[in-house]
Amino acid sequence: MISAEQIQAALQEQISSGKLKLPGLPDIAAKVRQAVQNERYNAQDIAKLIQTDIPLTARIIQVANSPLYRGQTSVEHCREAVMRLGLDVTRNLATSFALRRLFNDRSPELRAATVDIWKHSIKVASIAYTLARISPSMDPDTAMLGGLLHDLGVLPVLRYLHHNKVDLTDPVVPGLLDELRVPIGEAILNEWQFEDDFIDMIRHAENWFRKNPGLADYSDAVVIAQLYAGLGKYRLGRLPTIKSVPAFGKFPIFALGPDSSVELLREAKEEMMELMRLLS
Repeated sequence: MISAEQIQAALQEQISSGKLKLPGLPDIAAKVRQAVQNERYNAQDIAKLIQTDIPLTARIIQVANSPLYRGQTSVEHCREAVMRLGLDVTRNLATSFALRRLFNDRSPELRAATVDIWKHSIKVASIAYTLARISPSMDPDTAMLGGLLHDLGVLPVLRYLHHNKVDLTDPVVPGLLDELRVPIGEAILNEWQFEDDFIDMIRHAENWFRKNPGLADYSDAVVIAQLYAGLGKYRLGRLPTIKSVPAFGKFPIFALGPDSSVELLREAKEEMMELMRLLS
């Protein structure tokens, strides 16, 4: 059987040469992102674009009527939902919902692995969203999308291993995922032309002792979210104590200590469960 060293060397060579097959951003998400960045497009234009994808249309309307965003009246049409959410939120939500499609595989073994990664990402995303919502200068939807993206780099690794008939329960797999998650994740987001904030969230998602002066940023939110969510099934390593992580001290809500922060997250459980339900 091919060794872990051979797999890692082969994957790294494919990354550096640009030969590794990277997942493409789902077409509807790419179109919505491009349209939002184009100043000529308004909410009605974005709604028309979203309506070409019936499942996405239903999800956008559902979110606009959810406890997270709902107003005094419910919305029934996509244009109303986009207007309520705003273009930037709509863009991030469209990307978030489309991402789920990348985690579907025909092979039962591979599907089990990717679904496990997606469940972990949803949990991290929901906690990061909550942290950002109660922190200054942070957009909750950006933090949420970063939480969903932070493990994206493991997908090509899992598919490469499966294609080469490596048992995904083999003890070598977690080490390979840990080693290659960041460079492959960065390569994917560069290919998708995503903003630096999202690339930083992949790069620093498990950089527990990163020291970055100033206010908490999105990478800090993902780090703290991972500490509360725990690492996924296909990962190595032990988590540090939350008090030992520099990001912990940068969130005002943690000023009273980890016990108080756990209580705050417990109080926000309904909000997090709603977000997890919407993303599932």
